[in-house]
Parts: sequence; structure tokens; C-alpha cells
Amino acid sequence: MSYTFSMTELSTYLSANRYPGRGIVVGMTERSQRFFAYFIMGRSTNSRNRIFHVDGTSLSTQPYDSALVKDPSLIIYRAVCLDGLHTIVANGDHADTILLAHDLTKGMDKRTFEPDAPNFTPRIAALISQDFQMGILRRTSDGTCAHDYYRYAFKHGIARIIHTYESDVQRRAERSNRQRYSRGNRKKHLGFAGSG
Repeated sequence: MSYTFSMTELSTYLSANRYPGRGIVVGMTERSQRFFAYFIMGRSTNSRNRIFHVDGTSLSTQPYDSALVKDPSLIIYRAVCLDGLHTIVANGDHADTILLAHDLTKGMDKRTFEPDAPNFTPRIAALISQDFQMGILRRTSDGTCAHDYYRYAFKHGIARIIHTYESDVQRRAERSNRQRYSRGNRKKHLGFAGSG
């Protein structure tokens, strides 16, 4: 699910959410300027050890301190890239899968949520051109992957946001799930909706 906001409402919404995780915002200002934004937050030292690096027409994450990197597979990736017709924004290496497919749905249908048990972080992405699409891959309560896609036209003064975590309430529930998971209780993870 993605949410629609005016610019003022978007600021209020993000200010009220202490941990939205990773997120993508796409919209149009009142002055008809199209824009997008990508943000990252992290819980673990490994996840917080990231900075953005611009290289030509792409934006990637890089480690701030290479000595602190435990597992680069889910934290180092190209977050923004261009294919000549589209701008692709994503919270993982599925940006490259979408780039190769030249299509958000076809690219994301080849992937699933992140394998970072017990969190199973949702994968989110946007494909931007004359209009834009947003998608999320999230773990469901039965352990399967839900693929949700949305298509939007640009509208003056309106922004859409999709992000990986709903709220601190969700984080507390996830923490509880992690404790159950780590104690050997293999009950199925709740699989939060994961988008904002």
C-alpha cells in the first residue's frame, strides 16, 4: 500500500513516524516540478554503516567504515539508476533486476522480500517516467511473498510514499517476533504490510 499526501501532510506524516525504515517518495510540487526522494534508516550497526555515493547518473550505498561491515549483501546496492527512459529507485539490488527488465512488475516478480530473518524486510521500488509505478514485495503471515504494485499520474502538489516499516508499534511487535524466533519457536512471522 502506498499513501498520498500534500507536501505539508507528507512532512507531518514522516515527522510522526520515528522509524519508517527505507522509503521512496515521488511527486510533483505546486510549481509542476517532478521529484523523487529516497531515504534509509537502520537498526543494526551493519545497516547504519551506510552513506550515499553519486557516480554519474546513479546513486549507490557504500560503507561509511569498511571495517564495520559484517554482511554487505543487503546494505550495499545501487539505489537509483537510469535506463534512458526511466528512473529506477529501490531499497536493494532489485534496482538492477528492474533495470534489466525495463519494467517494474516484470523485474520485481523475479524477486522476493529480503532474507534477513526474522525481519524479512520488504523490498520497495519505483519506476518513474511520464507517470510512475511503485511496488512492494512483503512477507505474508503464511511465509509467502505478496507482490503489490501501484501506478500513478503526477498531480500538482501531491506526493506518494512507500516505505518498509509502518511505525514503532510495528517495531515492538517485530522485536517480540524476533525474541520468539530466536528462542527456537518457529511460528510463522506476522508479515507486516510494510509500506507507508
